[in-house]
Amino acid sequence: MKYAVLSLTLALTIAGCSSKELTRPKAAKMIQQFNEEPDNLINRHRYYSLGEFKKLIVYDDLADLKRAERAGWVVLTSYPCQKVQVLGSPERNACPVDITFTEKGKAETKNWKQSENSWTITIMHQEVIAVTGINAGPNAAVVQFTWHWAPTEYGKQLGFTPETEQVADRLQFQLFDDGWRITGIH
Repeated sequence: MKYAVLSLTLALTIAGCSSKELTRPKAAKMIQQFNEEPDNLINRHRYYSLGEFKKLIVYDDLADLKRAERAGWVVLTSYPCQKVQVLGSPERNACPVDITFTEKGKAETKNWKQSENSWTITIMHQEVIAVTGINAGPNAAVVQFTWHWAPTEYGKQLGFTPETEQVADRLQFQLFDDGWRITGIH
């Protein structure tokens, strides 16, 4: 019986200590979850705006709008372009275009964030590649990691692919009574 109580006490002590430990896999999981939160303290997303318009002037290139058309969200009606010069800038093409949502696009808008006359779509998020180091004290830590931009499901529908450039970054963590939390940029 004495050994059973000693074993149970030792097991609980080890479990309690390990919950306070910030490991690389645990930090990577926390950072990835943090990156996927839409309203975290750091903007870790790229966005695409889309709306219905008549004769919207698009300068130079319709490529971004054509992505939405290929995804089946909108129908574009283009009009002849004209050369224009705006406030002393180089001459550019000004191309009027009508943008009309398809039934699929109208259904998708329910999942997007709406502002006045357009919707904002999260198309890329930061994807953690690896935690490369942890400098931890008793109640705080700085975690170094690498990440790259990766498309969300909507980003994939628009034809975006993961970017190959890896970025080194650091975040501050703090140990609270219920575990580790990300508290800021380092």
